[in-house]
Amino acid sequence: MKLFRINSLWTALRSLVGWPMLALGLYAIAAFIGSVIPVNSDWEPPKNGYEIYLHDNGIHTSIILPRNQDLTDLNRVFPSTHLPKGPEPFPYLMFGWGDRDFYLNTPTWGDISPSIAVSAFVGSGQALLHVDHLNQIPKGVKKLTVEHETYQKILSEIIRTSARKDSTEPLVPIAGYGNRDVFYAASGKDYSVLHTCNNWVSGILAKAGIKTGYWTPLPFGVMWWH
Repeated sequence: MKLFRINSLWTALRSLVGWPMLALGLYAIAAFIGSVIPVNSDWEPPKNGYEIYLHDNGIHTSIILPRNQDLTDLNRVFPSTHLPKGPEPFPYLMFGWGDRDFYLNTPTWGDISPSIAVSAFVGSGQALLHVDHLNQIPKGVKKLTVEHETYQKILSEIIRTSARKDSTEPLVPIAGYGNRDVFYAASGKDYSVLHTCNNWVSGILAKAGIKTGYWTPLPFGVMWWH
């Protein structure tokens, strides 16, 4: 009986640790395969055009758009007057997308709890668009040059992500982490382990005709192509 108990306990521990590790391993393999399968593989950046930037903080990728490029819709839909600090015009806007609960409850990585991590993993059912107003481009970004039509497709997809009933309805800002960022309710897919912030960025690039990975839940699949 004693040996049986030890063996059962060991079996239970192996199952408790082994199955999650196997799932993570399979997820990583699937993410790698999905990321190296190209979408829009024949895309080449033009010599001249609009500049956009891809930002990666190691977990989360975002799209940065300059404000000073004939961006009437950008300034109208995401005005600096939504910031608590006031209408100071910042030259760049950085767009990210993610799980509502995770965004609002984790202003720093130290605020992550097991329950919030699990909620983000499976998806809480709601997503937010996060807009940072930047004075300058962060270090380590990837710069892409795109044609005017491509740029408009990217901007249209970002605007479409915002939860608006029609094109004339103003967005309702949700307080961000500080004086230079703000959240907006997002429409479309919910955040989950199968559709992450990185899938959102990659999906926008793909719809605009830019080369990216087929399924990119991790930053690698977005940044590796550029």
